[in-house]
Amino acid sequence: MNTQKKNLLKWGMVALCLSLATNSYADLDASALNQQISTTTGTLKGLGNGLLTLVQVCCGLASIYGILTVVKKHLSNEQDANKALTGWVGGVLVLTALSSLVKALFF
Repeated sequence: MNTQKKNLLKWGMVALCLSLATNSYADLDASALNQQISTTTGTLKGLGNGLLTLVQVCCGLASIYGILTVVKKHLSNEQDANKALTGWVGGVLVLTALSSLVKALFF
């Protein structure tokens, strides 16, 4: 009986040590994974900020160019003024929708 108790105690201690080691290793692994996720999230948000700024700058430039084109055509009484206005509004709407899509994907 004495040797059975010793074996039971020995294997119980081994199981306890393995359990503690596994739990602490899992905590370290989870913390490293959490750090990697945070780093990746920050990188993606940085890329999203740059992409959003680029889309907004393009939208601003397209707006200025479109306004100048529409006003020039209107002042010269061209028949294409309505087509230019429609194209300009459509382009601005597409770029605004793209800006919203970038916000939805990265933020």
